[in-house]
Amino acid sequence: MSEPAALLEADDVRLLVEIGFSALSRGLLAPAETIFAGVEAARPGSEAAGIGRALARLHGGAVDEAVGILRALPPSDAARAFLGLAVSRTGDRAEARAILAEVAQSAPGTPPAAMAQDLLAALA
Repeated sequence: MSEPAALLEADDVRLLVEIGFSALSRGLLAPAETIFAGVEAARPGSEAAGIGRALARLHGGAVDEAVGILRALPPSDAARAFLGLAVSRTGDRAEARAILAEVAQSAPGTPPAAMAQDLLAALA
């Protein structure tokens, strides 16, 4: 029997990620978590799957779980921007600001930097 990664092509995984984020945007947290779990099974260590799972937890009120998932990801600009968002929801505004300022500074002109700058403005 084939491994899950062999069953899904990169385009299939991208489509699943898009569907997962679409489910999140509609408040369908359980289906989104299931989709992201499938992506993670097919592509272990997938950043998109980790961020998606964390956002589902964050929107479901499990803020500390979201922070844990994001802290476990490799520290990319996107993962760190979402970590800043999640940390801000714990009430630790100082740590959130430090994370977001680092992203804004290290990745100028990118979507994660724009997100970080918007979040920093909201935390001001």
